[in-house]
Amino acid sequence: MKTYRFIVILLGMLFIAGNVKADGGDVLESIVRLPKTKETVYILLGKISEQSGYLFIYDSRIINNDSIVKVRKKSCSVRQAIYEITGNKHLELKVLGNHILITQTVVEATGGRVAVPSSRPSSSVLTGVLLDKETGAPLSMPPSLYKEVPSAISPTGMASSDFICPIP
Repeated sequence: MKTYRFIVILLGMLFIAGNVKADGGDVLESIVRLPKTKETVYILLGKISEQSGYLFIYDSRIINNDSIVKVRKKSCSVRQAIYEITGNKHLELKVLGNHILITQTVVEATGGRVAVPSSRPSSSVLTGVLLDKETGAPLSMPPSLYKEVPSAISPTGMASSDFICPIP
């Protein structure tokens, strides 16, 4: 009889724990309370962080930390709170571990949304003229900088001493 009770209690606890986890699955839909206040965006996002346990990652060109926002007292989802605080409903929100990434989206002519990349390009190109260190004369053929890519530096075709070099 005691074993039966133990199994029933254990299954009941697992069922309750499973339901709690299912309800808290999407942090963006969890409810937070916004106080009636007039604060900076930075402070208000900090209040959401305290309540949700998630930190924010965003570009200061998308969200101005220093702008003053007046909010009404209410309970709403984390997503709605971010939209209200930033004043922008065209934000892309992604949960990454214990962080929420906020990026800007643009609306295409087809009506779909596309995330605007906020990071720098993964590679760059260096162009210029290569000069001999001792004589200062332009080099007609550059030395190989990369052993893996022997033709990493290539002539631009403009002049015999103008070159282009991709930088990973």
